[in-house]
Amino acid sequence: MTNSGVCSLLSTKLPKYSLSNLKTVYNIFQHQTLLKTSNHKEPINVETVAFRDPFSNDPLIQKIKNYEKVCSATFVSQHPNIQKCLGLILDKGKRQVEPESGDHPCPEHIIFLNESCPYSLNQLIQDQIAKEQRSNPIDVCETIGTILSGLQHLHGLGICHGNLNTNTIKFAGLDGSLKICSLENSQFINSQASVKDSFILDRYLAPEYIPRPNKILLPPSASSDCYSIGVLLYEMSEFKPYLENVPDLTAAIMVADKSYRPTVKKENPFKSLITSCWEQNPKNRPTLSQISSEVKTISQVVSSNLSKYTRKKQLPEKEPFQFEKEVVYSYEEYSNPRNQCVKGLNSKELLKLLDVCSDSMTHSYSPYSTFKVGASLLGTDDKYYGGANVENVSYGLTVCAERSAFFGAVSRGCREFKALAITSSNVKDFTYPCGACRQVIVEWGDFPVILYRLQDKAIKVTNGYNILPEAFTPKDLERDKIY
Repeated sequence: MTNSGVCSLLSTKLPKYSLSNLKTVYNIFQHQTLLKTSNHKEPINVETVAFRDPFSNDPLIQKIKNYEKVCSATFVSQHPNIQKCLGLILDKGKRQVEPESGDHPCPEHIIFLNESCPYSLNQLIQDQIAKEQRSNPIDVCETIGTILSGLQHLHGLGICHGNLNTNTIKFAGLDGSLKICSLENSQFINSQASVKDSFILDRYLAPEYIPRPNKILLPPSASSDCYSIGVLLYEMSEFKPYLENVPDLTAAIMVADKSYRPTVKKENPFKSLITSCWEQNPKNRPTLSQISSEVKTISQVVSSNLSKYTRKKQLPEKEPFQFEKEVVYSYEEYSNPRNQCVKGLNSKELLKLLDVCSDSMTHSYSPYSTFKVGASLLGTDDKYYGGANVENVSYGLTVCAERSAFFGAVSRGCREFKALAITSSNVKDFTYPCGACRQVIVEWGDFPVILYRLQDKAIKVTNGYNILPEAFTPKDLERDKIY
């Protein structure tokens, strides 16, 4: 519609209408605004009617800028199929009213709103750029899949959107689902209606849809929207505006006359699809079904690659736990150089480990329990690390001997261990570590745990997995996850 057309409309004498039953019908094909109402009860004039405002600087149009105070209505075409499927959005999009004669509910993905959904896909991308966050390709595939679903329904009604981009995709409803909005450039598919009177040359329009001097415009087709899918994919995957830093008019001319397209990075998984969507000849572009199929393929490939590069090495499933027999050795048995009672340790290393363990116990600070515990570790660096229990008047702050030994060793750079020895002032039996210490032990792997009884110098040999069966270890974090 031209400026003169708008002025003519406003100067037309219109009857008074009922606000409670007001329905705004926007003829998106002829760019003319028609008003239809019933039950004339409350007076209302054209200055308070909600409809699309393409000329924000026109003083006459400013008179109707207060429409949000009145209502926010869906622009519904007079086409009977659309009337059946769209319905009416009132009260700023919060309440949906189905058409009385509608045979189909309003499609989930294409409730056409005007200005009642301020947050667009473009704004989401800008927010992500500001926060240095990028959408991964799988998220892009899911978003495009949702948009394709709505677009296919629209095409099924015989309608070409004509100006699909990140600004006309908005988040609406309480669930924040995506909605296709802004139908001011929409027309019947393959209609002979001319778009020469379009009020803007938009950078996002398909080249055959852009009016140019001495150029025959092709009738709108489904492939025009396929071109726009390429624009959406570009902005979402390249993470920058389409033809940025170029005025709208210049960008439209570059697209229509020069067949210009921005460069897509080689590593972009959508590069081939974007390029095919941007074909200058509409007949060479893929159909929506082909695009949908390609998006699914890309999603599968990307998912496979992500798992290949981000997932840690594949580990076998846990085998059923089996206890190892705990064996008790006398001093005479384990001190004999000919015997190897502890796997990985010779008698000299074992005796030294037990000496450090008993010596560490003498440094125990246990005024409250009077139960002294000592521990010692032999690292793969062949160094010995001792630890004793340190109690506190606030009992929960007590640190066990085993953890003292581990924390001391780790703080000195040791990360792998050959064996752990534990002893205590209990003269009657072997002393096992508490549950917390058992969890700390298995953190560092599977190695012998030697329980040392001072009274007769006997030892009992076990290991971390024996004293904490089915333990949760760092390996569990490396296994396949649902999310």
